Amino acid sequence: MYTDATFTWPAVKSLQKHNGPHYLYYFNYLGEHSFQEVFAGERVLSGSADLDVTIYISTIKNPFEIPPPTTSADLYLSNKLVKLIYNFASMGEPTPSGSDFDWPQWNNEEQNFISIEKQRSNP
Repeated sequence: MYTDATFTWPAVKSLQKHNGPHYLYYFNYLGEHSFQEVFAGERVLSGSADLDVTIYISTIKNPFEIPPPTTSADLYLSNKLVKLIYNFASMGEPTPSGSDFDWPQWNNEEQNFISIEKQRSNP
């Protein structure tokens, strides 16, 4: 309920007011590292923490000393996310024709989104 009130509802309201193309995602990927380690000292949530997506899209050293992705799954996700962002910035859509999957646009009627997630096998 907290996530809905602080993130989901404001995101949907912003999408409804914006006239450009809309692509919405839900990030709940549990990789090798998480900002939970910084905020709580350990993993206490069953999902990802705020800012976890930044671990995978930025090569800038973060002030919290979260290590960059190193596992094959985390590196794959990082490469995929950077490519999606690059495609959107340069072509106006994250998954142009020929992509290995389709990210449908969000609109008021269909409210499409993608869910980015992976469950940890050992907490």
